[in-house]
Amino acid sequence: MKTTFEVGIQENNADKNIQIGIVTGYSNNTHTLEYQIFNLNKPIRNIGFIGVDDNQIFAIQIKSNFKGRYALAVYLDGINVSQKNGIHSLNEINEDLRCNYESHIGGKFIVNNSTVSTFYLNRYSQMNDENRSFIFTNKKHSGINEILLDDPTLRNRIDVYLWVESDVLIPEYNMDLSPMVEDEKEHSPIKIGAGAPTFKTFKTSIGLENPFYVGKMLFIYVDSKKLNHLGDVLKPVINDPMNKILKNY
Repeated sequence: MKTTFEVGIQENNADKNIQIGIVTGYSNNTHTLEYQIFNLNKPIRNIGFIGVDDNQIFAIQIKSNFKGRYALAVYLDGINVSQKNGIHSLNEINEDLRCNYESHIGGKFIVNNSTVSTFYLNRYSQMNDENRSFIFTNKKHSGINEILLDDPTLRNRIDVYLWVESDVLIPEYNMDLSPMVEDEKEHSPIKIGAGAPTFKTFKTSIGLENPFYVGKMLFIYVDSKKLNHLGDVLKPVINDPMNKILKNY
């Protein structure tokens, strides 16, 4: 069973990759549990289910083994996580334009991978700098979608769009946007809310100069009880101290 989605990249004729997963138990750049990813009935690359429970604080983990810079546009239940330019819905962007770097006016996160091989995104970048944590919840009137959008077509999903500098890296493939399979997604009272303020700010970075679209990853989250018959929904992590050492390839 896998816990991450992966895109392959070539750097200096060597195979490299970027892996993205959803984790919980995050603290001080480590985590204790990873959400297992289950395939759709008709598998689609880099789209899958995770099983979650009420009151779970979570983070998005991005791991890579190359030296270049990359950018992420992240939407929780259809709402942009980078909110310095205001609240924006993913549905503001036409499906065929979501691969366009400039279309995501809600904002992107820039990662300088020459110094960071593992990056965690665990909080919103809010206009008032409270930067509250990500949390799954089933409490009434606590979901970001139901309060800010009320758009059921975007519920129960975590969308991640990814670009790299095209003058540095040549992706092995450019994954097209895959349509959401609505009959696979059952309505669930679980939703994404906003936890306690962290007041941890993000550094301002210069955007990518030559962004090349690598692909989209889509995590569809449902109540863990719906997936228990398929196996454990969470995988414990062994935090080996050697993981703190930058991997050189």
